[in-house]
Amino acid sequence: MFGRRVSAFQSIDEVAVFAAAPSFAKLNNFAVGVAPRGVTIDKAGNVFVANQQSNDVVMYDSSGNETAHFKVGRCPENMAVDSKGDLWVTNACSSTVTEIKGAGAAALRTVGVVE
Repeated sequence: MFGRRVSAFQSIDEVAVFAAAPSFAKLNNFAVGVAPRGVTIDKAGNVFVANQQSNDVVMYDSSGNETAHFKVGRCPENMAVDSKGDLWVTNACSSTVTEIKGAGAAALRTVGVVE
């Protein structure tokens, strides 16, 4: 399943996740925080949504249940999960990158200022 999903924003406070080609079937809707800006999915099928106005990232299981909530830098935008399962978040307004170890553990750190 990993790498075979695409996502699209449905509205200002909801994200819809779709399967990849050829079906493009809707998998689930996720009610999210304020101004969702970025979405990524890890190998386990957890969905991460970066909420730009509330400066946080929320983790949902594949059924749409919120399982974790992380405060990050200002204006989180883009995210990626690396091969170790760590989540990396770019924060546009604070010019920083936040790492969330284990993409679900409460170990947060700001990596540095992006110039």
